[in-house]
Amino acid sequence: MPNKHRAKSSCDSGTGIPCGTASNETPTALPTQLRNQSITWHDCRTGPDDELRTRLASADPRCGEFQVPLNYADPTGPAITIAVARRAATDTAHRLGTLLVQTGGPGRPGMG
Repeated sequence: MPNKHRAKSSCDSGTGIPCGTASNETPTALPTQLRNQSITWHDCRTGPDDELRTRLASADPRCGEFQVPLNYADPTGPAITIAVARRAATDTAHRLGTLLVQTGGPGRPGMG
């Protein structure tokens, strides 16, 4: 059975109000479907011909997706899907916390 994890931004503190809102603006809350998401973790391979993710599988990651507004100034507008991967610490006795790496960039995919 896939693991589930609640997606929650540390800066919205569960309010659904986007981060980075100017102090003179009235923030717009995120729609419920974006605020109350669960990430379903699954195998990262998309199929038998997925060579890149098959090589990645040797590191035993789990992949998932969640949605965010395309434009946080209009949080009720179109949303995009963000793909994420996680890998459990191999030495839990010396685990320090979470490491987040963003491999993509504007106009360039992180994987593929």
